[in-house]
Amino acid sequence: MEAIGTFLIGLPLMYFGLFLFACVWWHCCKWLFILLVTVGEKLFKKDSWPYNIYMFTFVGGTGLATVYLFIWLFIFIAKENGY
Repeated sequence: MEAIGTFLIGLPLMYFGLFLFACVWWHCCKWLFILLVTVGEKLFKKDSWPYNIYMFTFVGGTGLATVYLFIWLFIFIAKENGY
């Protein structure tokens, strides 16, 4: 019974933490995504193969890289503070 209670209490806290992470990540990185999208729209014709490849590679890859960077920063800061 304690495991179920812990799970039910921890689930909303986990979602709240994920929400905070997503908000901080978006507010820190939105300028980069806006810049990459505007560059892609200026260089390539919309909905063409080069445009789609550019968006997938650079915008998608940058998004994934920044998420991993933020996770790494969180772990690094937690280790430095002794948690």
